Amino acid sequence: MAVKLSYATRAKYMVTSYGIHSRRVNFVKSLLVTLSRTLRHTSRRNIETVAIVGHFIE
Repeated sequence: MAVKLSYATRAKYMVTSYGIHSRRVNFVKSLLVTLSRTLRHTSRRNIETVAIVGHFIE
């Protein structure tokens, strides 16, 4: 679990450190929050959030 969480954290830092416009950063952050809430309700794992967000950003 620790590995998955650290990967998720790294992905977030990667997104925010690329010098993206603040609008895009805020959008990604809100997307992450929404996804994590949704996945918590459906009892899915954090790694799925990373996969979805990573695909979305690409």
